Amino acid sequence: GIVTSVSRHYQRARAHHNVVHPHARRAQRLLCHSPHDRRQRRQELLELNRKNEKLIQKMNDGGLMIADDIPYELCKEKVASIAKRMEEISKRREDIWEAKKPEEVWGDGVHPGDQEKKRLWDEYFVLEQEMEKYCTAMVSSDEYIQEQKDKEEKWENDHEADNIEALKMIRR
Repeated sequence: GIVTSVSRHYQRARAHHNVVHPHARRAQRLLCHSPHDRRQRRQELLELNRKNEKLIQKMNDGGLMIADDIPYELCKEKVASIAKRMEEISKRREDIWEAKKPEEVWGDGVHPGDQEKKRLWDEYFVLEQEMEKYCTAMVSSDEYIQEQKDKEEKWENDHEADNIEALKMIRR
């Protein structure tokens, strides 16, 4: 009898002890760590952050672009507008190059269009970097991946009869 009642009492107390208010759990977690533990955790987080930054830098140096979390629709708009501007710059550079004749070169050997061409090259370089950033973000988005799957599925469905016919011809 006595052992059973103590055991029941212990079980009820333990069950009651496990029911803790959610805010109390958070406070308990914060209080249970000593200042030394918190300093150690903070140091570990700082070290991980430094390693992460180094990895990102090495990836960028190696030509790998890390995709930013940019909305898919914004990426599509930016890619289209950047492509349009890059095309305009390319046409303008061709026009400058074709217009360059020996009589148009100034006495010091510098063509008046050379400064504009340099400015266009600089702008084109910046646009290339932006294009890479937005393309990388776009192709890594869930919407783009789903869009590509849908296109592939549609193509398969549109050409299913032709593909079956071609397969029958091969197997004959």
